[in-house]
Amino acid sequence: MKNVISVQIKKDETLLKISETAEQDEILKILNKKLPELKRLYKEEKTPIRVTGKVLKNKEIDEIQKVIEGKLDVPIEFDMPKALGLANITRTFEQETRTFRNILP
Repeated sequence: MKNVISVQIKKDETLLKISETAEQDEILKILNKKLPELKRLYKEEKTPIRVTGKVLKNKEIDEIQKVIEGKLDVPIEFDMPKALGLANITRTFEQETRTFRNILP
C-alpha cells in the first residue's frame, strides 16, 4: 500500500503531507484512521495542522477540513501551491484528464 499521507510532528505544528497521486476517497479513509491516533497525542494542546503536498480543489479542501475538525479542535492551514508555472499547469491537466478517464466508460 502506498503512503497516502505522511505525518510529521514538529514543535510548532503537525504537518500532513498528501501524496500527489492520492485519490480523494483514499485521503479521507486514511485521515479517519490517523486522526484518532493524533488526538491521543494532542490532549490539551492546540498545535496547528498544516496540510501540504497534493494540489487540492476547493471541494476536496472542504471535505478534508471537515474530517479533521470532526476529530480535532485545532487550527488547520492548507499550504497549496498557487503558482501557475508550466509544471503546475501540466500536473493539474494530467490530474483532470485522469479523473475524466475514470468517469467515462
